Amino acid sequence: MRGAHTYGFNGISAGISLLGDYENGGTPTTAAKQAIADLAAWKLGLDGVDPQAKVTLTAAGDTGVYQTGEKATLNTISGHRDGYATLCPGQKLYDALPEIRYHRRRLPLRRTLTPAQLLQRTTAPGADPWPRGGRCGREQYGRCSGRG
Repeated sequence: MRGAHTYGFNGISAGISLLGDYENGGTPTTAAKQAIADLAAWKLGLDGVDPQAKVTLTAAGDTGVYQTGEKATLNTISGHRDGYATLCPGQKLYDALPEIRYHRRRLPLRRTLTPAQLLQRTTAPGADPWPRGGRCGREQYGRCSGRG
């Protein structure tokens, strides 16, 4: 399944949504920011990606910020506006992203892969993104139910 969170970059990224208006006066709660950090910890921890790292991706479409084929260097935890012409996630939540990256950084990583290694592993022609075997390739890390 491919999300539709950031057009042009959906194939190699994940989106986290927080409901609310953080552009026009709304302020994300401490619990909401912690929930985002925890979810990012789980998702990035699957591949040992450093939440304070940068990744260079190639835009698969014209996003209003990047043209198709243009290289974009983004934070591994970025705001929607970093890759697409939008006000999302709102200035208040966008301003909280460094804090979210920091809190995520304090949690242990399962393995260490740079974003470039992860990108290479998942986009190389004919590459198996989970070459460790098994139905989902993650059994050895205890994250596969065996149901696909």
